[in-house]
Amino acid sequence: MIRRPPRSTPLYSSAASDVYKRQELARRDQMSDAAAGTLLQTLGGYLSEAGDPDGAMAMMRQAGVRAATPGARITSQMAVGNMLIGRGKCDEAMKIVHAMEVEVERHKAKLPPVTFATYLTLRSNSMDTCENRRNDVVNFLAPLPGILRQVKDDDKTLEMRGGLLKALGMNTYAVALYSAQRYDEAIQIVNEAMGYAGTGPDSPGVRVALYRTIHYIEQGRERKQETADAIGEAVRLAKGYTSTFEYLRLKVMWAQKLGILGEKERPAALARETIAETRARAEEIGPFRWMI
Repeated sequence: MIRRPPRSTPLYSSAASDVYKRQELARRDQMSDAAAGTLLQTLGGYLSEAGDPDGAMAMMRQAGVRAATPGARITSQMAVGNMLIGRGKCDEAMKIVHAMEVEVERHKAKLPPVTFATYLTLRSNSMDTCENRRNDVVNFLAPLPGILRQVKDDDKTLEMRGGLLKALGMNTYAVALYSAQRYDEAIQIVNEAMGYAGTGPDSPGVRVALYRTIHYIEQGRERKQETADAIGEAVRLAKGYTSTFEYLRLKVMWAQKLGILGEKERPAALARETIAETRARAEEIGPFRWMI
């Protein structure tokens, strides 16, 4: 599935997620397959965000088993495949991916736009990471914008606002276009995505991702000022809507881009602020703080 934007803190603490998981596991056998499949898929997403990948994968596997529709089964199983890819288990992941390719082809005419868009997005990851087919990704994703435009913003069956889901999917395609050095097309798609994201209280996390993509596109175009401006916008939005690690990395990137423009005072101030925040929040950031 196309996940909601990351948050600065987990939705549940680790202990709370364990308790919640046990409670729902005890209840699920009393539910219909449709209700259980939906609940397990949602819990899998929550547990993934809460830092429990093993629990998330177990939930997603069970969601695939209990899924009442082909679309729900495809979404759950593709999510499992992507979790396996994240762990470097490409052989196991590709068995799932190829099985779901058969499912998609079999049910293609009846799949909701969201399901097909999710499949394309997740499948592109396996093409890039496991099959070394990066050059094929952009063509594979070419139908994605048209499919996403069919998603209704007020669809109550979605786990996030339709506009945010469309923005995230469009961003995936924009990144593929950027990687293929098709910068003009990429900026058009990411600007369309920015319109879908909007400016509401639920949009900053998605807009951070979009500004990061704009930054890379403008960097590819060798437009230094626009590159710095884009990453600066990402920094202004990021605090409280991304992880602390990501927020501080964005600040470092902004300082670097300002330095390239010849500025001295602002980059130095940003560097000092970032070092101080990294030291103060070292335990929260963890062992990867050296990257900041």
